[in-house]
Amino acid sequence: MNSSREFSNDKAAPSNRGRIHTIVRLPMIGRIYAMGSAAILIAITLPPERQDLMVSVLAVGFGYPPLVYLLARFSGFSRAIGYAAFSVDGALVGAAMALLGFAFVPSTVLFTMLVAAGLVMGGFGLLLRCVLPAVIVSALAWPYVDVNFDAHGQDLPLYLGGAIISIFLVYISYLAHHTSRQLIGAKRSLESRNDQVRYQATLMASMNRVARIVNSTLDLGKVVAAITHSLSDVIEFDQVGLLFIDRDNDCLTIDRYIGTQDEALGERLRALRLPLKETGSVFVLTALNNKPYFIEDTEANKLRMSPSDARVHALSPSKSLMTFPLSIHDQVIGVLVFANTKRHVKAGREEINVIGRHVEFIATAIRNARMYEQIKAAQREADAANETKSQFLANMSHELRTPMNAVIGYSEMLKEEAEDQGAEDFIPDLDRICRASKHLLRLINDVLDLSKVEADKIELYPERIDVDAFIEEVTNGVGPILEANGNTLHVETRGDMDEIVNDETRLRQVVLNLLSNAAKFTHDGTIRMNLSRYLDEGRWWLDIVINDNGIGMSPEQIEKVFDPFTQADASTTRKYGGTGLGLAITKRYCELMGGTILVESEEDRGSTFTVRIPANLDEPEPDATATQTVETDFLDGTNETGATILVIDDDATALDLMQRLLVREGYRVLTAEDGKSGLELARKRRPDVITLDALMPGMDGWTVLGELKADPELNGIPVVMISFVDEPNKGFALGASDYMTKPVERSHLLNILGRIGQPDDREVLVIEDDEDTRDLICRWLEQEGWKVRQAADGREGLAAFRALRPTVVVLDLMMPDIDGFEFLATLRSEFPDDRSRVIVVTAKELVPDDLKRLNGSVERIIHKVRAPDEQLLEEISRHLSVDRVPG
Repeated sequence: MNSSREFSNDKAAPSNRGRIHTIVRLPMIGRIYAMGSAAILIAITLPPERQDLMVSVLAVGFGYPPLVYLLARFSGFSRAIGYAAFSVDGALVGAAMALLGFAFVPSTVLFTMLVAAGLVMGGFGLLLRCVLPAVIVSALAWPYVDVNFDAHGQDLPLYLGGAIISIFLVYISYLAHHTSRQLIGAKRSLESRNDQVRYQATLMASMNRVARIVNSTLDLGKVVAAITHSLSDVIEFDQVGLLFIDRDNDCLTIDRYIGTQDEALGERLRALRLPLKETGSVFVLTALNNKPYFIEDTEANKLRMSPSDARVHALSPSKSLMTFPLSIHDQVIGVLVFANTKRHVKAGREEINVIGRHVEFIATAIRNARMYEQIKAAQREADAANETKSQFLANMSHELRTPMNAVIGYSEMLKEEAEDQGAEDFIPDLDRICRASKHLLRLINDVLDLSKVEADKIELYPERIDVDAFIEEVTNGVGPILEANGNTLHVETRGDMDEIVNDETRLRQVVLNLLSNAAKFTHDGTIRMNLSRYLDEGRWWLDIVINDNGIGMSPEQIEKVFDPFTQADASTTRKYGGTGLGLAITKRYCELMGGTILVESEEDRGSTFTVRIPANLDEPEPDATATQTVETDFLDGTNETGATILVIDDDATALDLMQRLLVREGYRVLTAEDGKSGLELARKRRPDVITLDALMPGMDGWTVLGELKADPELNGIPVVMISFVDEPNKGFALGASDYMTKPVERSHLLNILGRIGQPDDREVLVIEDDEDTRDLICRWLEQEGWKVRQAADGREGLAAFRALRPTVVVLDLMMPDIDGFEFLATLRSEFPDDRSRVIVVTAKELVPDDLKRLNGSVERIIHKVRAPDEQLLEEISRHLSVDRVPG
């Protein structure tokens, strides 16, 4: 800031040289007149013998004014010299009065001129500057002058003084008039500047308004409309056209033409193509030269129009036309056209500049819209790529797990046959095949799990966790590895473990990964697992600390321990195996559950992993549109109008909908918002039927159901369960009686069939396109006494089902021609009342579209998302042991 001021002063000093300030220029003529008149007046009153004094007086009187002017012009201090000259004027007037002997008439004339000049040119301040020197000089000269007030009262000096003062008054009048005109001019100039400031403020507000619109919308039409409205005060026009350059076809195309209500005319205008080689077109010139053009009278230029301009004018005749280029990053992309079809418009450079500044906003809006479209296109491509990746993973899981199913199944079967036949030599080799196959399967599952986590395809399903059962399950799961390496496991719990609500499947995988790693990297050692539940800042947390005294890790290894496909070093991989994905997946799961995982380790001393997750993960809100009803006790269809129904649901909206529906059908309705109050109301009112939401906070639907069935006085009340179908991995195929994933375990399959019933006079239809898997399942079932029929694809399976109507169908989803989805849809369409049980067997990870297809092909099926397996299977078994009521 300082340097800029210094720079301005340096430039100002030379520029003032030669310039005369007003305080010097305006009184110049009056000073010459006054001083000359005073010199003449003194000269005619001096005695003839004082010729020397007369010459001096005349020299000063006529030489002093030009000297002041010259000093002011060439010194560069014009203003200071002008003010100083008035003081000198006063001193000279005082000296003149003394030389005249203070004669009354001449002294009055001179003093009056001095006072008038000072007042007119500078007010009282300048008056004092004039009068004080005159008074001082007069006072100093008074003792040395022969004072004669009456001198020169009747002779020539009297008449000369009158003339002098009259002429001076005329001059003073001129100065007053000139000053008034200057004041009026200054006022007008100020008003003009105020108008310009107001105009600039209005223009700035308008541009700010347009800028807000540009930044808040990607609708180009809204931006053009806003600019049109904003410019209506600047220039009058009634049509706006927007043209874009088509680089592929080397032409201008009309994107939109605002101001015409004729849709047909708009279509004809948009159909026009203006070749860029047509340089006589004003539109093309605007684009090629990147500058605006204004045609005040288009009719006068009609004969000089290019063919394209003539076609535009014929369709939409205009009186005046203005065009502006639209540029993005110095590249012209189109032309904006303003037209008036009713009258001629006059526009100067200022108006054109204002419009040009507004046009920049349209270019910005176009740039934003194009960037948004590019982002949306990239997002669509990314979504498509993710969808392709998801489908690839789903298909790949099927292709990888299907052969693993055959390898594991046949090796286990051969091992059993070898044991039965006493071929002990084969058993170790078969054990190795089984272990290697299961190890490969775990690696495949790790890769697929990590892919799903990174693709954000994992959803959490909170449920109440029985901590004792959970601990028993994970310790049993890790038992073989502990035993193989000679390790012992100590488990300790602290705090109240009754209220643990989280995703049990993900938590189980986290704990199993950590325990398996501890057991794998520790030999003949001790592994400790401590679980504690505690309150921290108003929220309950669960800490799981797993400690071992195994090989440990170095600081460098700790830094990358959670990176995918990373292990301590190559020797660790060779010695212990694995992909290095387990801990990466574990960390992702912990973060997904809203927690953290930390590690502390020391080489050759062991490692400690600490998992901290919420002890009560919030359960998701139920979606009323995703519900389906499942019956645990089936109604016999004899409900009488007026029966009492108890609706238990924590969702107020669901309660209201159920109440309205049932009341409209003539039922009496009781409602309860939680399980505890529902049980109390059931014991008090003994309703005829209870509808029960499965997912409720606190006491969930399954707990309420258990209480109802355990109470002898309530266990006869029919209960209709409301369940929420959300997750593919636990979905039981949404239309099947059960659901399995490949590789199929023989015990799992036989357990499901055992719950369905005994194989006497029961037939099983196995539909599987993979011959090895189909043969394996058939052999298992035949060994258990089931009558087995098989089909290699969905079409053959439908034909076999129509002929046999089997009790059970074992169905693969992924098959050529007619797949499992289409099979189920056809089955439910052709045989809506069929009671055959369908067990889905698939290696495919079901995606949302698969769920929708399955969901549309089924009717009532017992289903509980994320239920504990034993409880859910009990409900399935109970359901399958009761005949359904058709409907």
